[in-house]
Amino acid sequence: MKFKTFCSANSGDGFISFFDTILDEKKSMIYYIKGGPGCGKSTLMKEIADRADDAELIICSGDPSSLDGVILPKQNTVIIDATKPHSHEPKYPGAGGNIIDLGEGWNIDKLDKQKIMDLCDQKSKIYRSCYHLLKCAKEIHKGVFEPISNTFDIKKIERIGDKILQQNALWENQNRPPMIKKRFLSAISPNGMYTLTETINKLGKNVILLEDRWMIASPLLNYIDKQLSIRGIDHINSYHPLLGKDTIQHMFIPQANLSILSNDGIFDLILEDHQIIKKILMQSFTDKTYLNQNKNKLTFLKRIKKELLNLSVSKLDEARKMHMQIEQEYALGTDFKATEHLKKNLIIKLFKET
Repeated sequence: MKFKTFCSANSGDGFISFFDTILDEKKSMIYYIKGGPGCGKSTLMKEIADRADDAELIICSGDPSSLDGVILPKQNTVIIDATKPHSHEPKYPGAGGNIIDLGEGWNIDKLDKQKIMDLCDQKSKIYRSCYHLLKCAKEIHKGVFEPISNTFDIKKIERIGDKILQQNALWENQNRPPMIKKRFLSAISPNGMYTLTETINKLGKNVILLEDRWMIASPLLNYIDKQLSIRGIDHINSYHPLLGKDTIQHMFIPQANLSILSNDGIFDLILEDHQIIKKILMQSFTDKTYLNQNKNKLTFLKRIKKELLNLSVSKLDEARKMHMQIEQEYALGTDFKATEHLKKNLIIKLFKET
């Protein structure tokens, strides 16, 4: 099975990443792909993913047409783009991690160094502007969520959570530590509010849909996460790209072929009616009087938040265009044939090809 996820996000807390959770050199061989923009890192990983029968493709949130990594369960191997902004180095060089340096193809005398520096500085400035906008959007959300959260019926949330577990045969204790993966299903990207909808069909075709107009589903998902962890049940927590590492947006429980998804009206979910086995209105856990009294204010704040997100998308599109210019500059000084042996040797090693 092949499926796609994000392992990093452009968020209200800046750039955040879960790459450290997949780089356990005591359990897997890790290949750290180095080299500047346009040297062929993503192309190499795409070729590796195409050859694999079983793979998790880590999509780049800054450009969903590119790959940041590939996880190969059968080969017990992880390959990642180990350059900025998710820079990593081997912890156990040779024994658990190896560097593949595609920068070997550079002829630095052919590089326009000043132009590259100027473009990189401009790109960094655009990202800083983008993160200011996202921070503002997150602060507005906090102003909406925190007052609503004070009205939650916690006992009702727990009863609904227990019912979901019981109805989907997730109540029995597995008597083992669970494997809990941390990912993102959605991204604030140059392509807009981007969701890997096809991944839902791979990880959990049966969907419990949380209708979540005010983005308040996390207490229910946190409760289910806690109960699954106690029972030793493997699951994947997908976090909210805007709100960061503390806010679960979706959850996948492969053993039950189940997805629990929050529909917040910002990140579109394209689902077939037959996939949805249950809908839960998250507003039902709150004080209706409070929502009715503050409806106009809450709607206004939500509209501002959406505008800030749209502006951040425009900034990310600017940054991607700048990145493409940087790639073109590096290409002028790169001998791609000089690194072919590195790519070929890696593929032979992974797939035992000759």
